[in-house]
This record gives sequence, structure tokens and C-alpha cells, in this order.
Amino acid sequence: MRKGLDGIRIPEGFQVEIVRRAGPGEGSWVSMAFSPDGSLFVSPQAGKILRFPPGKQPGSLGDPASIPFPVGRAQGLCWANDSLYVNVVGSEDGDGGLHRLLDLDGDGKFDEHRHLKAYGPASEHGAHGILPGPDGTLFMVWGNHVRVPAGLTSKGSPFKGFKEDVLLPSIPDPRGHARGISMPAGTLWRTDKDGRNWDLLAGGMRNVYDIAFTKEGDLFGYDADMEWDIGTPWYRPPRLLHLVSGGDYGWRTGSAKLDPESPDTLPAVVDTDFSSPTAVLATRHLAQPEAFGGDLLLGDWAYGRILAVDLHKKGASFGGSVRVFAEGRPWNITDLVSGPEGNLWVLTGGRGTPSTLYRIGPVGREPRQSALENRSPPKTWRGEGLLASDSMWGDLDSPDRFVRWGARLTLERTPLSDWEERALRGDGLPALARAEARLALARTAPHRAAEIWRGLLGQGWVRREAVLLLELRTAQVLLARHEESISVTDQGVFSENLFKSLPTLKGLPRRFALELLVALKYPGMPGVLLPSLHSSQSQEKQIHAAYLLRLVGEGWTAAFQKRAIDWTRTVRSQPGGASLEGFLDQITLGLRDVSGPDEWDRVVAGLPPPPPPDWEVGVKKRNFVRKWSTASALKAVERFEPHASADKGFKVLGEAGCLACHRFNANGHGIGPDLTGAGRRFDRRTLLEAILEPSKVVSDQYLDIPMPPGLLDTFGPAEIANLLLFLELGAR
Repeated sequence: MRKGLDGIRIPEGFQVEIVRRAGPGEGSWVSMAFSPDGSLFVSPQAGKILRFPPGKQPGSLGDPASIPFPVGRAQGLCWANDSLYVNVVGSEDGDGGLHRLLDLDGDGKFDEHRHLKAYGPASEHGAHGILPGPDGTLFMVWGNHVRVPAGLTSKGSPFKGFKEDVLLPSIPDPRGHARGISMPAGTLWRTDKDGRNWDLLAGGMRNVYDIAFTKEGDLFGYDADMEWDIGTPWYRPPRLLHLVSGGDYGWRTGSAKLDPESPDTLPAVVDTDFSSPTAVLATRHLAQPEAFGGDLLLGDWAYGRILAVDLHKKGASFGGSVRVFAEGRPWNITDLVSGPEGNLWVLTGGRGTPSTLYRIGPVGREPRQSALENRSPPKTWRGEGLLASDSMWGDLDSPDRFVRWGARLTLERTPLSDWEERALRGDGLPALARAEARLALARTAPHRAAEIWRGLLGQGWVRREAVLLLELRTAQVLLARHEESISVTDQGVFSENLFKSLPTLKGLPRRFALELLVALKYPGMPGVLLPSLHSSQSQEKQIHAAYLLRLVGEGWTAAFQKRAIDWTRTVRSQPGGASLEGFLDQITLGLRDVSGPDEWDRVVAGLPPPPPPDWEVGVKKRNFVRKWSTASALKAVERFEPHASADKGFKVLGEAGCLACHRFNANGHGIGPDLTGAGRRFDRRTLLEAILEPSKVVSDQYLDIPMPPGLLDTFGPAEIANLLLFLELGAR
């Protein structure tokens, strides 16, 4: 890797060029798309779409002008069907939704604007990426905050019959994020060129921002869990998803997310490290795809990187390996596209940050293809082929999870009378196929719930893990959907059989079994779960055990309660995301209530206060220095930069009170945004502006958490230089 312009690190043999920086009044840019004539359309996060005409020199752009229609704030743009399609982030009763801009006479200017479909709300988890699909269709993704308009979904949509399927009472995000958001959550859609017919293709995602087709017709999106959940057992790292027909990717609000290995959800192709996913681009669109070292390029807004993913076949789906293709500081990437000559075009911006348009390509290599070659949509979407199996019953026994998924969904879409008896009896079916068929029956035949339940955990039921997971998850789905149909006697027989097998279970099967035993109110569960609160267990395993214990109302003793109290006092210093403390508070309240609140309070009152964490630095009373502005602070720190100290900068972070509301790595509290990667996405001016003028740009996640002004008014320029260096170095 070598440094190019703006300090961007790129592979040897590549060059980076700055095409244009956003000028005054042009906004902070979040999406872009080229038209066949070489014009580039760019949307700011707030404001109208800009059109950059082709410049006089090859690969250059002319001066921008706003389009003649009041359309903007788009987080998805694409050119298809001789039109610019625009996914506007707005309210459902306003301009939110899908728009089409048409150039009817081919003169390069739009003549007509159609608002094809309205949906909202205006949210960072709203309407996102859009791209051409097979046969003139459009594929797009919505974040989990979009409200699906009534009557929108076509009857033939493959994603149907979905429910939360959460067995135990969950804990909503303590900070209020995504409260009340339910299935289908983040979604994948297909519509026709006029936006008349809408197929809901997949769901259970959180906030996929962009999608891309490979040449063969496989579709991928890059999703991320809420970073506030880091340290909890329900946190899932950012992950690349293979999007298939009927896919449920397991996101549920708060603590209710399905485990990625749960058999009624689909796993990731590959997990990445911490990131804030934005753009996804298939390298097949680029002039020299092999030079980029992967099949897909992923944009990371928070940490200023482009990740390259090399895909490899893994049965009916894919695995992948990830490496950093390029990185910068700050380099908050919002979109990636292929330009007219097949170079990589990179857009930065978002949340009011300065925007720049870059072009990256191999040095001294002539493009091997024209502007439009190899950019046509695939002929088919291969993800739909999973539901077209000619050997459905045989595929239910496949070792390939995606093949079994497609076979089970095909079964669920077959008339029930054609298969319910065979699924219930299991005649002639291998154990795995029988287990998949019973899960299908549990999801589609409520009148069969009691019979399915009695068929679970039969003779010699402890088999290979895939069968274990299916039987245990089927029991959870039955309880979540049809508990009233299962007699107390049948529940008792099941729980006795399950408890006897508990010592043989490990990993996710054991976790599923413990959840079932708690839901079935099996006696003596405090004694079963409390050993998992020991420090020898992982933090996530400890929290899961306490999460279950908070629901156990019987079997407590004074000794058991004391062990729970001790755990709640020690776990508070563990590292994690911004919501970890709130989740632990809710778990603690639950433990107090079920174990005896009066005795709990008496015991806690007799204990000394827990020691503060090692990172706690108290806010000191300091004398006023001056009222800093962004401009004055930038000028004042210049002469102190060569001698700045990151160690002293961490001290400033604490003395200014920042750690009372923000986290940096494992330090601090999570009331405000995490500062760990701030130096990778913001330059010095933007960092200072965020501190000194905190109300200027606020993410919709933090609108109700105002940051006080004047936090640096008691610090001198040398101390501010130390703070900036710490934030910059800590992000590397």
C-alpha cells in the first residue's frame, strides 16, 4: 500500500485522483449514478439532485446544476429504462419513496417527473440502494424504519407468513433505538419499471444501504448490527449477506435478534470487523476487475475504508475472505460506482461532512471495455432458484443449509393437504428432512401444533447438531405461536425429557434448551444458570444466563441471590457498546424482582460501593480560557501540533466530561456517539465543529440527547491540540 492524494492509502499500481470537492451550498453527498451520456447525478443528504455534465476532457465533469424538479435527499440512485430512478428519504405523505425522472426527447434534460410510490419515514434507516434487475425490473433495499404501505405487497411475494418468533420477553433498546420496529424489518423489494407491482423478496435485515449483482445473478448486501449492542450475546458483527428469495436474516429489535445459526434464519457469507456499511459494488463493472482483488467492494463510512471481498462457492451459497483495498483519514465513504471508462468512482460525505468525489484506477493501463460493456443486469436472479427444486423432499436432507432453506419454503408454499401427513409421521424421511418438514408444519399448520409437539424429542432424539437445532427451534416456534394449543401435561413431559438431556448439549443447542426450560417454568433453574455467571465464562455467556435468570420466579435462595448481586456489581466494568449499561440495568432490575426485591435491597445496602472503572477520569473545575469558535480553535492549535501528546489528549477527554456521555474503545459511557472511529471519518475542522457547535449537525439517533456547548472553553490551544491528536491516533 502507498499513500496517494489526501493521504489515501491505495495498492501499488493504482492511482487516486480528486475529481471535485463540494462547493458552498452543494451539500453533503450520499449517492450517485452515471447516465449513458456520461452525466453524473449526485444527491446530497439534504437538497436537490445535482447533474454534472461530461467535461471537455475525457473522464472530466463540467459544472453542476440542480435538476429542474424538486427531487433530492436520495440515498439510492440508478439509471435504468432510459430514466433516473430516485429513492427519496422523506415522509410517506410527502415526497418520500420512489421517483422516476424521464428524458422523453433525448436531449439530456429531464422533461417529466413521476412519483411512482410513496413510503417513508425520513430516516437514516429508510429508503436506500436501487439497481437494475433482470427483465427491466428494479431491485431495492429499505432500512428497518420504513413503514410498508398497506396493500403494497403483491400476493405472489416470496417473503410471507413471517412472525417475530421470539420465545421469551425481550428487552428493547434502553436508549430507545428501533423500539416498536417489528417484522419484516429491513427488506428487499422488486418492482417493475413503472412501480406498479411490488414483490417483497426478503426481510429480517437491519439497515442494508446498498446491493450488487454478480455477473451470474447472485445478489449481495452489506448489513450491520447496532454497535451499541457490542458486548451482548445478541450482537452480530457487520456482515455480507447473500440475498435469496424468501430469506429471513434474523434481525429483531432490542435483545430479540435470532442467532445467525438458528435454522429459521440465514447466515452471513462473511463477517467483517467494526464498520459502518454503505456502498456495495461488483467489480465486474470495472475495467480491470481482477486488479481489485475481489468480486465485491464494500464502503465503510465510519472507518474510512474500501473492503474487497473475494467470494468462493460454498454449496448453494458463498463464503468469502475480506481485505482492505484502500483506506483514508478522514474518508467517510457513501457510494461507489463504475465510471464511464470503468474506473472506480468514490463519493464521500454524509451527516454534514465535507464531500469529495474521487476516481481510482490502475496506473498506465488502458481500459479493456467501453462505458456500458459488462454493466447490463444479469439475465436471472439466482436467489429465486432456491424455490424451484424438483426434488423438494430430497433437498430437505441436504447438508447445505441454503438448499434445505429453499426446500422448506417450497414445502410451505405447497398446498398443506399434499404434505402435512407425511411431515407429521415422517414416514421414510431421514431425520434431518423430517425435522425440516416439522418446522415447516409448525409455521403453517396451527391446528397441528399439539401433534407436532408430541413428536419432538422422541426416542434417541439427541442426534447430529443440525437435527438438534431444528427440533429445539421448532419447539420454540410452537411455544411462541401456539402455546395455548399445547397441554400442560405435554409441556411437562417435554421439559422432563429436555432436562435429562441437558448435560449432553453444548453451544447453541444448549442455549436453545435453557431458553425452553425457562419458558416452560422448569423447577430449579437458578441452580442450573448461576454457574454460568462465573468469570471463567465469556462475557456473552454470562449475560445470556443472567438474561434468562431475570425471568425465573421460583427456586431462589439467599445464597443464590447473593451470587446474582455480586455478578451485577462486577459486570458493570466490562467493555461494550453504548447500550450495554442499559441492558445490564434492565437485567439487574429483573433479577431483583424475581429473587425478592426487599431482601435484594437490604443486601445491597450493606455492601460498599463498587470501585470506579480504571478509565474513569473526573471532570475538574477549571478557569475560563476563551469562547472558542471552530475557526479560532483551528488557527490557535497550529503551532502546538508538532509537540502534541496523545496521552495528554486522553486526559483532556476525561477532564472535559466527554467520557460521561461517550465511549472510546472500552472507556466511557454510551449516551452519545462512540468516538472510537471519529478520527477516521472527520477531519480536524469537522471534529472541532462537532465539539464546539454540537447542534449544527445531529444524527437522527441522537436528536433527543443534546450535547452541551462550550465544553472546551476552559482549555488552552495546547490541550486542544493534544485532544485532536488522541482522537486521530486512536482511530488508526
